[in-house]
Amino acid sequence: QVVVVLDDSLIKMADVSSGMPEGGLVLVNTASPGKDGFGLRDDLRVAGVDADEIAYRLELGGPPYPHINTLMLAAFCKLTGLVSLETVCRAAQERFPSGHDRVERGMREAYERASFL
Repeated sequence: QVVVVLDDSLIKMADVSSGMPEGGLVLVNTASPGKDGFGLRDDLRVAGVDADEIAYRLELGGPPYPHINTLMLAAFCKLTGLVSLETVCRAAQERFPSGHDRVERGMREAYERASFL
């Protein structure tokens, strides 16, 4: 089971791990280098990527709402292996043809930078 948290401040507002089994994955959009501040259960796998930073730098949306969904999907691909990065890049190209170069660069960077915390 996987929960994707698009804003790490939401972890303090809601129990994002409710109902998750042992070993479940929580993927967080965060600049934090570790999971200690999240207060999540020790039996969960926690991973992160700073999708906001990537999106702002590549001008994918702007404050206060960077466009991070495709970046988080790329991180999901890396951490779960359930779908390939190439598949989601092709889908993003079909959905967002006008800005695809920046979107794909962001997706590839999010894929590379996603890691377990």
